[in-house]
Amino acid sequence: MSSTSRRNWFKSSFSDSSNNCVEVAFDGDVVLVRDDKYDGPPDLQPTVAVPAAAWPMFLESALGAEIQGGSIAVPDIATAAAGAVVRDAVGTALEFTAAEWAAFVAGVRAGEFTLTSV
Repeated sequence: MSSTSRRNWFKSSFSDSSNNCVEVAFDGDVVLVRDDKYDGPPDLQPTVAVPAAAWPMFLESALGAEIQGGSIAVPDIATAAAGAVVRDAVGTALEFTAAEWAAFVAGVRAGEFTLTSV
């Protein structure tokens, strides 16, 4: 069993019951993000790691805020009509549909992804 499958992953309450969601896991001093559409080997599932200290900036960026003095610790979020791509400094990219990203953003607005919410 891979370490990623043992973590407590969760998604926005605004996501439907299918496996088309942005999933998040709080893991000590890092927050992990993954796409639950992935159907390959669990130990190879791409994840983007965000230092817990940078997580609030990532959430602000998800809401559309431009982060001033950008940090390498905060993954880039590129949004378009088709959805969003989250890319970290090493090039790991997670692609989400518009519906998946909208559900995540709704959860962010509702406070579901703050470090104190879980």
